[in-house]
Amino acid sequence: MAALISFFGIHAAVALLTWWRSRRRDGGDFFLGRRTLSAPVVAMSLLLTNLSTEQLVGLNGDGYRHGAVAIAWEVFGAFGLVLFALVFLPRYWAAGVTTIPEFIEQRCGAPTRRLMTVLMLLSLVGIGLPFVIYSGALALVGIFDLPGRFGLTHDAALLGCSLALGVVGGGYALLGGMRGTAVADVAYGIVFAVGAVLIPVLGLHALGNGDWIAGCARLLAARPEAFNPFGHAGSPVPAGTLLTGIIVINISAWCANQKHAQRAFAGSSLAEAQRGVLLAASVKLFAPLVLVLPGMIAWVYFSGALPSGDLAYPRLVQALLPASLAGFFGAVIASAVVTASSGAIHSATTLFVVDVLGRPPETGAAQDGRLPRRGLLFGLAAVALAVALTPVIARQDLGFFVLMKRLNATFTIPVVAVVVASVLTGWRWSRWTVPVAMAIGSLVYLALGQWTQIHWLHSVALAATVVVAVLWFRRQSNARYPWHPTALTAELNSRRLFAAAIIVAGFGIYAGLAALARWS
Repeated sequence: MAALISFFGIHAAVALLTWWRSRRRDGGDFFLGRRTLSAPVVAMSLLLTNLSTEQLVGLNGDGYRHGAVAIAWEVFGAFGLVLFALVFLPRYWAAGVTTIPEFIEQRCGAPTRRLMTVLMLLSLVGIGLPFVIYSGALALVGIFDLPGRFGLTHDAALLGCSLALGVVGGGYALLGGMRGTAVADVAYGIVFAVGAVLIPVLGLHALGNGDWIAGCARLLAARPEAFNPFGHAGSPVPAGTLLTGIIVINISAWCANQKHAQRAFAGSSLAEAQRGVLLAASVKLFAPLVLVLPGMIAWVYFSGALPSGDLAYPRLVQALLPASLAGFFGAVIASAVVTASSGAIHSATTLFVVDVLGRPPETGAAQDGRLPRRGLLFGLAAVALAVALTPVIARQDLGFFVLMKRLNATFTIPVVAVVVASVLTGWRWSRWTVPVAMAIGSLVYLALGQWTQIHWLHSVALAATVVVAVLWFRRQSNARYPWHPTALTAELNSRRLFAAAIIVAGFGIYAGLAALARWS
């Protein structure tokens, strides 16, 4: 009873705070929150929209199976955020857009905008949202042992949790808009930070029988090779892919992803948005401590005997936490799902209303901070589809974090290739050149996966390169890209210095872990 009271109490408090802070509605509030977000709020919203249980459970599962190679997704994610802040965001800002497809239409025409919108919606609604909800439900079922406590089958408990998480996430996104999701992100971010740090601390404490330093020594001695961040050929992230697919995936995730870009678009100024993005990048460097380290701890704690790596995080939480904290940590898990799912739903409905329905964000119901009726119906349908897909995901044998990335690449490869070419070059193309190049990119990726033994991350890079090559070969002219004066301020120098420090720190993490594994 105490666990249930604490669980629902935390969520009720966040819901009340979100309603109170977002109850006033003004023009354009639903999509961009009147462009009033400060740098810390932009950073928190970016992180919480990205950091969810598909990473908390999935990356820790990879950490359990393969060790520190899983940090590539977070460290290179910081590099992707740096690129977004200094290169991509100023160009989006100069164009004054609400969605990335809007920007693409200015460069490539209406057919490309429509195709890109479809691919982004398939990525958000068909891949991202179902995996977020499934991973959260899986974690809650494991932490609370719902089948054992309530006499349910595992599938029934999983479906019930998925439905509840989808409804709550959809409520924040569809009723609160950008301001509501941003307020919830900040509140839940505090809860998530406190709870997530508890697990590695308690885990090391348990390994060392009350001495966390002894726990660190035991962790290192038990499997020193797991600390090597450079993966071998059989690992999910071989060393060679750090220079190919990992780079492409992270540029896609941060520079060509509506869900994340929209948070930066809502900043009060370009400088404030850039500071928020760089702040998020710096936090990303510490993310492996909660997204990979607990999985490595679980391997030692359970002597590598778990039936699946994806069970590592839920089982470790269940083993380490006293019953009095079960409700609090359940709220931590649910907060990660709610923030990520609400961000995905909010961005998907934005794409649908602005790019599919063709309604400018400053007209119609959205000017009063409300979602148009058809947008609301679309959001509800997206939640229903995500919940319906969770049993399908549960039947897959591959670690679901890698499965999610592999499936998502089919839609994101052509998007990121076109975005990079549009942002970094002045190339111009005929009306149908870009859609054809995008289709070729997806087909190349699928063909490489079907008929070759090339690692899927190398296939990602090869397919993206093919798209860019087609665009280069079929270019008709070059045009000077319009650069907004506000992007060239003296203050940018300090942001560049901060960005350089982030990159150096990222390489330092790799060097330090490699040395630790080598000399242990």
